[in-house]
Amino acid sequence: MPITINDPELEQFIRELAEETEVDDVEAIRALVVKHRDVQRRLASVMEWLRNDVWPHIPPEHLGKRITREEKAVLLGYGPD
Repeated sequence: MPITINDPELEQFIRELAEETEVDDVEAIRALVVKHRDVQRRLASVMEWLRNDVWPHIPPEHLGKRITREEKAVLLGYGPD
């Protein structure tokens, strides 16, 4: 599947990346796509873990509630001794 890139800024970015990594343009693009795919898979895995193993154990009244600065300080052990 041939790809035509008609964006001078993107073409320049690809050339710079290829030079910095000492590979050709196609290999630079391939490496970026593979890395992006891997990151997306890891993020999906973390989200699945949160949905299945973490969030079900949080009481409903705490879900979606942000903690205050004072609550955060207490949790971290800051404040008067």
